Amino acid sequence: MSEPVVTGFEIIEKLGEGGMASVWKARQVSLDRIVAVKVLAPHFASDPEDIEMFQKEAQQAAKLKHQGIVQVYDANAENGIYYFVMEFVAGYTVGSWLHRKRVLPQKDALLVAECVADALQYAWEHSRIIHCDIKPDNVMIDDDGTVKVTDLGLARTISAMTEEEESEDVMGTPAYISPEQAMGRADIDFRADIYSLGAMLYHLSTGKLMFEEYNEEDVMELQCTHQVVDPLDLNPELTKPFCWLLEKMLAKDPKERPSSWQEVAKNIERVKKGMMPIGALQDGQISSIQRSVNRTHKDFKRVKVEEKKSSPVGGIVAGVIVAIAIVVGIVVAVSNSGKGGQVTPAQQSQGTATVRPVVKQESEAKEMYDFAKKWHQDNPEKFSGAIDRFTTVKRETRGTKYSLMAGDEVKKIKLQWKNARDRIMSQLKRDTEYHMKNDELLYAADMYENYKGPMAKDTKVERLRKAEEIRALQKKNEKDALAEKKRLAKKYAGILASVVDDLTKSGVAGALAKVRSSIYDKDLKEHQEDLKSLKDCLEKAAAMDERILDTFRDSVGKVITIDLAMGRKQVLIDGVKDGKVLAKQRLGSGKALMVIEIGLDELSVKERLSRMGSDTDPEVALVKGLMALKSGSGTYARAYFEKTHPLISGLLVEKVDGNQQKKTSDEASKALEQGLKSLGVEVTGEFDEWGWGAAIEEAKLSSENVKKAGQFVRSFKAKYGNTDIGKRAEPVLAALAAKKAAAGTPSDRNDPTASNPRAAAPNAPRRRLTNAREALVKDGAPLNENDLIEGLLSDNSDLVPDEIEVLTDSDGYIFRVNIYSRGIKDISWIAKCKALRELYCGSIEPGGHPRDRIAPLNDISCLSGLKLEKIYLAGTSVKNIDPLSNMKLEYLDLNSTRVSDISAIKNMDLIYLNVANTMVKDLSPIAHMNLQDLDVSGARVYNFKPIMRKQLRRLSVADTQFKDLGLLKGMPLQALSLARTKVYDFRLLESFGNLRVLDLSETQIKDISLLKGMQLRHLVLNEVRANDYEVLRGMPLNHLALRKSNIDSIDVLTNSGVRFLDIGDTQVNDITPVSTMNNLEFLIANNIRARSLEPLAGMNLRSLHVMGFRDRDIEVLQKMANLRDIVVTRPQDRRMLTACLRIPGLKQINWFPKQHWANVGR
Repeated sequence: MSEPVVTGFEIIEKLGEGGMASVWKARQVSLDRIVAVKVLAPHFASDPEDIEMFQKEAQQAAKLKHQGIVQVYDANAENGIYYFVMEFVAGYTVGSWLHRKRVLPQKDALLVAECVADALQYAWEHSRIIHCDIKPDNVMIDDDGTVKVTDLGLARTISAMTEEEESEDVMGTPAYISPEQAMGRADIDFRADIYSLGAMLYHLSTGKLMFEEYNEEDVMELQCTHQVVDPLDLNPELTKPFCWLLEKMLAKDPKERPSSWQEVAKNIERVKKGMMPIGALQDGQISSIQRSVNRTHKDFKRVKVEEKKSSPVGGIVAGVIVAIAIVVGIVVAVSNSGKGGQVTPAQQSQGTATVRPVVKQESEAKEMYDFAKKWHQDNPEKFSGAIDRFTTVKRETRGTKYSLMAGDEVKKIKLQWKNARDRIMSQLKRDTEYHMKNDELLYAADMYENYKGPMAKDTKVERLRKAEEIRALQKKNEKDALAEKKRLAKKYAGILASVVDDLTKSGVAGALAKVRSSIYDKDLKEHQEDLKSLKDCLEKAAAMDERILDTFRDSVGKVITIDLAMGRKQVLIDGVKDGKVLAKQRLGSGKALMVIEIGLDELSVKERLSRMGSDTDPEVALVKGLMALKSGSGTYARAYFEKTHPLISGLLVEKVDGNQQKKTSDEASKALEQGLKSLGVEVTGEFDEWGWGAAIEEAKLSSENVKKAGQFVRSFKAKYGNTDIGKRAEPVLAALAAKKAAAGTPSDRNDPTASNPRAAAPNAPRRRLTNAREALVKDGAPLNENDLIEGLLSDNSDLVPDEIEVLTDSDGYIFRVNIYSRGIKDISWIAKCKALRELYCGSIEPGGHPRDRIAPLNDISCLSGLKLEKIYLAGTSVKNIDPLSNMKLEYLDLNSTRVSDISAIKNMDLIYLNVANTMVKDLSPIAHMNLQDLDVSGARVYNFKPIMRKQLRRLSVADTQFKDLGLLKGMPLQALSLARTKVYDFRLLESFGNLRVLDLSETQIKDISLLKGMQLRHLVLNEVRANDYEVLRGMPLNHLALRKSNIDSIDVLTNSGVRFLDIGDTQVNDITPVSTMNNLEFLIANNIRARSLEPLAGMNLRSLHVMGFRDRDIEVLQKMANLRDIVVTRPQDRRMLTACLRIPGLKQINWFPKQHWANVGR
């Protein structure tokens, strides 16, 4: 079945399909919750009886509210689709559990049965509902272990049931169906479910279905007449009390089964304790289980009927007894059953009085049959009424030939009914055929929907479904047409792009050949005239040399001055031959003339340009543009290309701009590399924002270079901020800015004054704006840097000057403001910065992590009306971002805010968006954006379809419900974080060849060999349970984290160029390979199995974490002259402290300065 379209629901995936309906996982948009939607199968939706059953199911199931029953929320019908909405259970069925285990232990089977019994007891006592189809596939185990009964597709409300509802259609699954259901009786109650539960227990505990060796039709009869092997003979692990319980639950006669669900629950509890169930079947009472000698030995004497052999299992005598029970109608009327579902002995003794007497006389049977026959003849088109009457005859005349004849009539009338409907549908098909052939599909659909002729009501469902199919076909045709249009457009655009590529690389000839061949391409018929026009232009451009030669032909016999590349010459033009100008040049001051030939390549650029003619001619503009481009004059080339043929003009201009941008980006990349190196940050190779950012984080900058860092960041952004490299360099510059901001002493982390800089200088002056200055600002004068800082300090008592940075442009206007403080509350003064383009305001610096305390800023209405391009609000209390709705932002960071609704950004074209650690659930506002960088880690998102087909370069979905890598197909990803997601299939990772940064921490990946061939620089595999790490050998990593992974040997990292390595809490027992890692600066080896640090002696490590090692292990590190900080176990222990203090260049121990510990040591 194709994916249904249901109003108000977003279909996610198909969960399964049964005989009557399919079930889909979906998101209910209005309530933003995951649900299951059950849709009636199309072949059932044509039968009014099935539809009525389906709707009744939904109505009755919705009454049930119990933790053990899957909750039904809603039911509806639209466009020929019948569905109801129910609770989504994230788990598995008992059927799938049984499939995996083959046989369930007795205790597990009883636990399931106990829960099912409790749920069905509630259904019976609360609403007189029975399930009618209890089986393993209709019982689920939720992810928290809760057992839930699902699929009430065959449930019936007994209180509303009459004997007239009985039909020949039997509801239930043969292997679990009760005898009374198999006989098609209407007077069934909860004891039918008890039987089915017993049959399910038989299957769970033995691994065998009842009567599994027979076909389904025979099984229905065998449930009434025969017996199966004792479960004890199939599974000796079962206890005898368990088998006695099953025997009673599977009694052929309902009144011999447990008289209530309470009795079932009580007996299950007794069996769990090893006690015999109460009320075992007595002699003469027949069960579907044949007692085994193994069970009756030392327990009960076997009844005589069981000693007689029969085939199949069970005896003919048993069948006769059951048949007699059926004939006399030993059943219990629902109207007489107790309110709580208890069947009393008195009721049992009166059971036969409620059963309609069987007609025994042939004459009476014939009379009933003839009456139904006559009625049908008089009302030939009332098929439903005829079926009802013959069904009654069939039931009331059992035991006579007229019962069989009535059954045949029912089948015959149903066939007639179907044929009549088919005739109407065939006629409608013929009537709509003309419209279908002429693409008038919607008209044809209307004809099906609006049909008012014979059997309109009977064919309504089929007609609506057919109309829906036609409308779907119309949509498909439109979609296909659109796809074809896009394909042709893409092909056409590709050809034009190829033509431009040829023009700029090899010249006009190659481009002309391509256009000539494209003119007759059938796919491009629509563009044939345009291509011919372009061909004419290119042909004229190709003949430009001839045009230049024509100007010389016009000057034959004249003396003219020609600008040549080697200088000017005055010559007499004789003519043109073989592409060269023939001329005579006077020798010296005499009258003698010398014949010369001038090739066009000898002409100066100026001379060629002047002889080409006006650049208002497209071909002239094209050739002049190509000449300018070749000479490196992008400005002139752009101007000429704007005047050439319109088919290629825009593409040529883009080419020029792209070349210029590349040139600028190359300059920016080089400037960034040189700037970082000048600050003491070692970066090599091609620009890598993540690798270079990591290098900055790991670098130890001198105090002088820290001061220079801020100036470098400002100057770089001012010059290259709008270039591609400038935008991609944000993580690098953020890391550099963070380095500057963290330039205090290392102990600041533990200094209470560090969280509030004003605490360190309580008497710091705080200037107030004078009335005169306030008036000046209010009057609209430009706001300067000091005004803004003073205003912000005045409105925010917990803010200090050092937390504010204001950047101005060359004209003195404020274009960027940085405020990184947990004390920021009011930014109203920002509204006065009319030229502001970038606002960075939050408690978290870019690239930082959320703090315990979030800045109180929550009102950003002052930003409304500003023409901002970048906004950073991470770590604030902002919840409403509507004031941003009219902005044309390209960068927005809402990390760790209170935002839950991002619909305000739907009209933006963001390049960067961060909604990490927010309450955001709906990503649909980003569907149209050309995002390159997206972070939704820790957000409440369930539906990730809006990110499909985006050209993302960086993506983090860590700590979300993300599970399908297929959504990322085709993305040019460079950085990807899947940490702690629900992904199970990682095979698509192999297609991301551009990946440089990858985080798979705490995922289900078991095989990391699929990373083979990737040029990863930064890889995090913390708490990953892979067993083979060979793929890491030779990988060009500079950052590798394997904390709590399964790795036990790091031989694969021998000679690795990694700079950062975390193998903490692993089973690594030898760190010798570390000594071969010449670039390694940061090593975390906490609590590993290795006991010797000797391989580290003499290495150039700068940071080392070795918790779990002893003080004498630390002593070997005294040879490490470059080690600056160390983390150990119990640094306050005297021996450990002494060992650490002897490391010569050490600056920090467990994040405190060395001097702090030296004082402790005293």
